[in-house]
Amino acid sequence: MQWRASSAANGPTQQHFARHILLLNLLLDYLLTFRGFFRGFFLFLFVTKCHVLHYNSKLTIMKDIKLHIEELALKHRVLLLVVADPLLALQLSEQLDSALYFPDWETLAYDSLSPHQDIISQRLQTLYKLVGLERGIIIISATTALQRLCPPEHVLHNTLCIKVGDVFDLSKFRVNLDQYGYKCVSQVMEHGEFAVRGSILDLFPMGSTQPLRIDFLDNEVDSIRTFAPSSQLSIAKISAINILPAKEFPISTAGITMFRNNWREYFSNAGNSSTIYDNVSNGIMPEGIEYYLSLFFAPNSTSDIFSYVEQAGAKIITIGHVMAGVTNYCGDISERYLQYQHDITRPILAPNNIFLDVAVFAAKCAMAINIKVTDAANAELVMQQRNPVVKKRSGNFDVATSIRNLSELTIGAPVVHLEHGVGRYIGLTYLEVGGNQAEFLTIEYAHADKLYVPVTAVNLIARYSGADVEHAPLHQLGSSKWQQAKQKAVAKIRDAAAELLEIYAQRELNPGRSLVASQQEYDKFAASFPFVLTADQSQAITAVLTDLAATKTIDRVICGDVGFGKTEVAMRAAFVAVCAKTQVAILVPTTLLAQQHYNSFQSRFADFNIKIAMLSRFCTAKQQSEILVELELGEIDIVIGTHKLLSKSIKFKDLGLLVVDEEHRFGVTHKEKLKELRSAVDIITLTATPIPRTLNMAMSGIRDLSIIATPPAKRLSIKTFVRERNKNLIKEAIMRELHRGGQVYFVHNKVATIAKTAAELQELLPNSSINIAHGQMSERELETVMCDFYAHKFSVLVCTTIIETGIDIPAANTIILDRADKFGLAQLHQLRGRVGRSHHQAYAFCLIPGRDILSSDAKKRLEALEALEHLGAGFTLALQDLEIRGAGALLGDQQSGHIHEIGFNLYTELLKQAVKDLQEGKELNSALIAVQENIEVDLGVSALLPEDYIMDVNIRLVLYKRIAAAETATVADALQVEILDRFGLLPAAAVQLFAVTKLKLLCSELGISKLKLRANSGNITFKQDPNINTVALLALVQKNTSIYSFSGPNILKFQVNMPKYDDKLQFINELLTNIAEVKHA
Repeated sequence: MQWRASSAANGPTQQHFARHILLLNLLLDYLLTFRGFFRGFFLFLFVTKCHVLHYNSKLTIMKDIKLHIEELALKHRVLLLVVADPLLALQLSEQLDSALYFPDWETLAYDSLSPHQDIISQRLQTLYKLVGLERGIIIISATTALQRLCPPEHVLHNTLCIKVGDVFDLSKFRVNLDQYGYKCVSQVMEHGEFAVRGSILDLFPMGSTQPLRIDFLDNEVDSIRTFAPSSQLSIAKISAINILPAKEFPISTAGITMFRNNWREYFSNAGNSSTIYDNVSNGIMPEGIEYYLSLFFAPNSTSDIFSYVEQAGAKIITIGHVMAGVTNYCGDISERYLQYQHDITRPILAPNNIFLDVAVFAAKCAMAINIKVTDAANAELVMQQRNPVVKKRSGNFDVATSIRNLSELTIGAPVVHLEHGVGRYIGLTYLEVGGNQAEFLTIEYAHADKLYVPVTAVNLIARYSGADVEHAPLHQLGSSKWQQAKQKAVAKIRDAAAELLEIYAQRELNPGRSLVASQQEYDKFAASFPFVLTADQSQAITAVLTDLAATKTIDRVICGDVGFGKTEVAMRAAFVAVCAKTQVAILVPTTLLAQQHYNSFQSRFADFNIKIAMLSRFCTAKQQSEILVELELGEIDIVIGTHKLLSKSIKFKDLGLLVVDEEHRFGVTHKEKLKELRSAVDIITLTATPIPRTLNMAMSGIRDLSIIATPPAKRLSIKTFVRERNKNLIKEAIMRELHRGGQVYFVHNKVATIAKTAAELQELLPNSSINIAHGQMSERELETVMCDFYAHKFSVLVCTTIIETGIDIPAANTIILDRADKFGLAQLHQLRGRVGRSHHQAYAFCLIPGRDILSSDAKKRLEALEALEHLGAGFTLALQDLEIRGAGALLGDQQSGHIHEIGFNLYTELLKQAVKDLQEGKELNSALIAVQENIEVDLGVSALLPEDYIMDVNIRLVLYKRIAAAETATVADALQVEILDRFGLLPAAAVQLFAVTKLKLLCSELGISKLKLRANSGNITFKQDPNINTVALLALVQKNTSIYSFSGPNILKFQVNMPKYDDKLQFINELLTNIAEVKHA
C-alpha cells in the first residue's frame, strides 16, 4: 500500500482559502443536482491540492497509519481524525486505545428507526470528554462528521456527579432522571434505564460500562456498587459516578416546549396534526426522533464535531477519499429528502437543519493533513479484525437462570399443579389466614373452580408447555383423571430413562484413556490466542481439559450463541489430544463451514508442528485419496470434514477426539453413526441451539453441558422484526446497511426462483452489487462467490440456507429472511446468527406473507425469535423449541402424548428423577413421589415478599419459585443475600419466609411432613417411615410429659408458651436439633 501526504509551504491562508470556497460554491450551484456530485468533486480536488504532504512507506497498512498518527500527536495536543471509511474509523479507534471514538447513528437519513442505546451512550460519553479536552485523539467517520450535534451546554448542564456521602431527596432525583430521558423499568438491563426499590436505585448511566446500584440511608448515598445485568448481583463498590443525559437532546419540560414552538414555526402548513408532534408533546420520544434534534434547541444553536474541538486547537487529519464519500452521502440525503418531504403524517426538516453543507465541511477540513489510502489497501484493512476484550456489562449466566426465567407466568397461561393437574394461572392474591396476611397463587380449574396455592408451596407449580398450549387440558379438582395421566407418564418415562441410561452405561463401561499435554506446551498454545477469554470460555475450557484428563469416555455439549467463542474451546481440546499422540476429527455439516474451520485451524496452529487436512467436496478425488492414506498411517493429526468423515472408507490410525459442530444439521443416519461412536471416542458437540434430544440428555445428566453466554466486546443484540413483505421495507433495510459500509444476506430458499429474486433486488437497488449462492452451484463456483463476499467484492448476497452454518462475515450485519414462516426455530436462530458479529447494531427482518395466514406453530416460532433479542439466547430458544415441538421423539420413543397431558416441565422433572432412581435401584413410583413431595410449615406468621418491597409480580413469582426450590440452607441463605443486595433490607415477612423455607428443608431431612406452631401449642406430623430413632424419641418425650405427647402413631403434640415469633423460632429450632441428635444417636 502507498499513501502520500504533503504540505505546501507557500499555500494560501485559511481566510483566503475560505473566500475561494464561497466563490466556487456559487459558481457550481447551477450544476448542482440533488446528488451534489459536481460541487463535491471539484471541492475535493481543490482542497487536496491546497494541502498535501508526501510520504512513502513499506510498512504494514494499519501499523503505518498508526505510527504516522502517533508522530502527529507529538506535534499537536489534540487530533481530529476524519476517516472516509466507517469501518476503517472503527479499526483505528481499536488500534489507538486512548483515542475517543464518535460512532455513527447507523441509521439512514430521516429513518424511522432510532440508534441503539449503546451507540447513544458512547456518543454522549465522547461529547462529555471533548468539553475541556487538553490532549487526545478523536476519531470520526466523514459522514458522521456532517451531523449537527447538541451544543456542549446540553451535555454539561444535564450531567450529575454523585458521590458516596452526598445528600439529596431520592424522590426528586427520580423526577430528574425522567427529565434526563432515563426510562423507569422493573429490572435494569440496558443503558438509559433505572429502577427504584425502596431505598435502592438501580441505574445504567449513559457512558458507563456497567449498571450501578445506589443504596440510600435516609437521604444520604450510603454506597454505590456496580452489578451484572443478567444475575442482578453486585460486583464491586465505587466512590462516585457521572450520570450523563440519556438523549442527545433535552426532553425536560423546557426542551419539549422548545420543540413545540420550533415545530409550529417550521411546519406551519402541517399544523399540529402529526403523531410525532403529539407524542413529543406528551413526553413520548418516537423512533427516528433523532432527525428532529435541532427542534429541541434554540434556532441556530446546534453544534458540530469541529466546533467541539476548536477550543482545544485540534489539528484535523483526513484519512482516505473523504470528500468523495461526503459528496455521495449528501446526494443520498437529498434523494431521501425528495422522497419523504411531502409526507404530511411525518413532515421532515430540510437537510441543512440536520447536516452540514458540503461546502461548510470542505472549509472545516481546508487546512487538514490528508493521509491517502488506496482502495486496495482499504479493502485489506476492512478484512483485519481486532482482538476483542470481554464485554464487561455481561453478567453471570447459568442453565438454571435460563430455565428459571422461562418459569415466568402470564395471566391465563396454563400451569401444572403436581397434585391437582393442569389449570389456568389467574394471578397472585392476598388472603388473611389465622389473622395473618398470606400471598397465594390462584389457579382456575374446570367448572371455574379455584385453587389457592400458598407461595411457600410454589415448588408444586410448573408452567405448562407442550405442543399445543392453547388447547392444554383443563382438569377437574378431585377427579382421578390427573392421577391416571401421571401414572401412565411415569411408566413411559421409565422406558425412555432406561434407554438414556443404556448409552450412559456403555460409555461408563469403556474405560477410555487420559489425554493430557505437557504444561509447557499447553501454556505456549494458550498464550498464542490473540483474544481475552470470557469467563464462560474459561469455565468451558477447564471442564473439557478435566474431562480429557479423566480415564473415561467424555460426551460434552458446548452450547454458546453464534460467534461467542466455541471454536477456541474445540481448538484447545484438539491441541491436547494431538499432544497425547491421538488424532482429531472435526465434523461439520457444510463444505463452507469446513473451509472456514480449516482456515481458522491452519492459522491458529501455524506455529506448531501439527498437520491439518480438510476432507470435503472442495477436494479433488486425488486429494481425497491422499488424505485417506495419510489418516490411516497417522500422518494427519487433525482432519476437518463433512459427513464424509463418517463413511466406512475412513480409517484412522488412532482417533482420540471427535468434535461435532451443529449436530442438529446432520441426518438420522449420521446421528446413528455418532451414537455408535459415543461409547468409544471422546466427543465434544458445539452448538448454538442444541436439538431436543441433545438438550434432554444434557438436562437429565446423561451428557455434560457447558454454556458460553458472555458476548464479545461491543457486541450489540440483534434487532429482530417480523414484517409483511414489501419493496420499500426491503430497500430501506438494505440501504441502511450499505450506508454504514456493511453487507446484507437476503435468504430466499427456493433455487428455482432465486435468480428472479436477485434480479428484482437489482432493479430495486441499481447501484448495489448483488450475487447469488445456493447448494446446486458447482463447488468451485460456490467457493468463489463466498470468498468474494468475504473480501467485500459485492454487497448483497441472495442465497439459500446454505449460509446457515457458513463462514463468518463480520461486515454483514443485516439479514432478510424471505418467507421466514417456513423455517424452524433453531434454523431461524442460526440464520439470524449470521449477522451481529461486530460492534454494529445488527438487524434481522423476517418477511412473511401476512400474520393471518400463518400456522399457530409458525407464529410461536417468530414471536419467540422476536422476543429474545438478548445475547446468548440460543439455549433459551432451544428450550422453547423443545416445548413447541412437545419434546417429540426422544431417542425414537414417542412421548408427545404424555407431555401433552402433564406438561414439559413436569415431564423433564420426572425424567431426571427416573434416571436417578434407576441408577439407585428405586421403585417405579419413587420418581412421582419425589417430585410432588410437599412439606407444610405453619408458624402462624406472615411469610411472604410484600408487594411494596418487590412490586413487579413476575420478579416476585420467580423469586418465590427459587426460594421454594432451594435444596439446602446454604442455597436459601445465598438467595436471601441476593434479595438484600437487589431490594434492600428484608421486611419481617420476607425474613420469616426464609425461616419457613429452612425449616422445611430440615423437616424433609428428618421425615416430617407437617409442622404447625401457635402461641401456646403446636404439633409435628411424621411421615410413615421417618428418618429418626423412634425409641430414643419416645424416651425424650417421657422426660417432658408436661410439654410433649403423642396423638396416634405419627403426630407429636406440645404445649408451650410462645407469644412472639422469635420465641417460636427458638423453640422449634431447639426441638428439631434435639430430634436431629436423636436421629444420629
